[in-house]
Amino acid sequence: MSVRAQIEADERRRLAPGAALAAGSRGRVRPEPEDDLRT
Repeated sequence: MSVRAQIEADERRRLAPGAALAAGSRGRVRPEPEDDLRT
């Protein structure tokens, strides 16, 4: 297994639980107000 493959496998193993939680999330309950600096 190459170094790149090992790193990518480790990333998938570490990030998969968070990704699973994010996929089931409805997001924010209320939308955030517009940011004056970005509008």
